[in-house]
Amino acid sequence: MMSVSTQPPLNRRIEHPGPCTEDPIQTAASRCLTVYETLRSGQTILEAFSALLKKYNVDSAVARLESGCLFPASYVLPALSTDPNYAVYYSQTFEASAPLALSEGAVTIGLRDQKPWLHCHARWTDGSGQLHCGHLLPEQTYLAQDTLVELTLLLDAAFEVVADEHTRFSLFKPRVNHTQSVEQGAVSNRPPTPLNMAPGVLVRVAPNVDFGLALLEACARHDIKSAFVHGGVGSVVGAVFDDGREVEPVVTELMVRRGYVDRMSLQVTLDIALIDYTGTVSEGCLALGNNPVLVTCELVLVPTPA
Repeated sequence: MMSVSTQPPLNRRIEHPGPCTEDPIQTAASRCLTVYETLRSGQTILEAFSALLKKYNVDSAVARLESGCLFPASYVLPALSTDPNYAVYYSQTFEASAPLALSEGAVTIGLRDQKPWLHCHARWTDGSGQLHCGHLLPEQTYLAQDTLVELTLLLDAAFEVVADEHTRFSLFKPRVNHTQSVEQGAVSNRPPTPLNMAPGVLVRVAPNVDFGLALLEACARHDIKSAFVHGGVGSVVGAVFDDGREVEPVVTELMVRRGYVDRMSLQVTLDIALIDYTGTVSEGCLALGNNPVLVTCELVLVPTPA
């Protein structure tokens, strides 16, 4: 098993107020089934995804949103913290004054207090045509039109919101669910899809661990040679892209647009959209070994077909 350094460059390290007492790379194995659905307009994004979890009788999934329209919509951005209890924080809530043209989004759907909850980072343009990224508030953001979604159902494990002693936030972390199963009818009546049921791995990466190297280690732990990234919501300490561009502001939030891990060649592709606390949007592929996590990163790895 490869060893992931938890010591990023000194100028790219974040000091959180609490002790780090857990494994910084948490994983849980699960069978995964990727399906394609339509989220119907008129619902909040939480209502729409909750209905899909109920349809398939699962507690958790990750998703990739296609283009759509959101209104009403509320969101927050990453921000510096003025509270010593937190190293970083969120901005005030922004309310969209006009429909937001959603271009894509990454979503983690799981449980909070045993009820459905989700974490969604998305990319959109506002009424003036300005590009944004941010954290959509799931109970206050509505689908203004039907929206296609790639949904990866987690059959044997789930993401669950728990208190995190290190960051003092409540965060999604993977847990095994030995009793959960998908109703046979719900699976059997699905049309054929490009990605069938496969063994996958839920991953949560803690602060100050390089995002890409953590995924290589997760693959090593579960004997995965190569995998696609499904979902992908999180944050990094600034950013360094593989073309040499750098994001200097250290407080960011990101969504993975496309991800691939090849453990045999030690290559990781993480094509992301990111917003920093100054409001600047950056896009590109992260450089391996130069992008420590800020608060958390969560996603699912699904092995490539043999």
